[in-house]
Amino acid sequence: NGFDWHIIHINDPETLTLLGTKYYMVYDVSELPKSIETSFAYELDFLKVYRANNFESIGFTFNKFRYIENVNEGKDVNWNDELLIYYKDTSRISHIPFTTNRSYFEVTSKNNNSLTGIIDFSESTILYLSIPYNEGLKIIVNGKVTDYFKVHGGFIGIPLNKGISNIEMYFVPN
Repeated sequence: NGFDWHIIHINDPETLTLLGTKYYMVYDVSELPKSIETSFAYELDFLKVYRANNFESIGFTFNKFRYIENVNEGKDVNWNDELLIYYKDTSRISHIPFTTNRSYFEVTSKNNNSLTGIIDFSESTILYLSIPYNEGLKIIVNGKVTDYFKVHGGFIGIPLNKGISNIEMYFVPN
């Protein structure tokens, strides 16, 4: 999907939070991230499954942004505090105040190729989704097909107007 994997470290607890990781499968409890509180869930053959106690939603808003072209291989980024966008998408965010408190996307239903949910916020914003960017995705916000763009190097950003947004997503491969 064109994701810049050199800027993200999949074993970093901050990254796992950003991705909405809810469960960790390990051979031994010593392999769990130290900074994430977990609870034992169950055993799966020879693996132990732990649930993150405070996992993030798969989608939320940010109150700061930064251009991804200014990122130094991900070493100076707080992935959960600032949304990374490309210079070419500046016009898509010019009306966004980036002052609101974080709002979370609540998934209301899902199946094999679709996902629906709701989010409410007080100002126009960009909704980040930890779903890999793909042009085969159709996004409908409050009954209207909506444009989306790549954020955080390979995930989905949806510009939204203030208020309640009912969001439907359908994936159909190109």
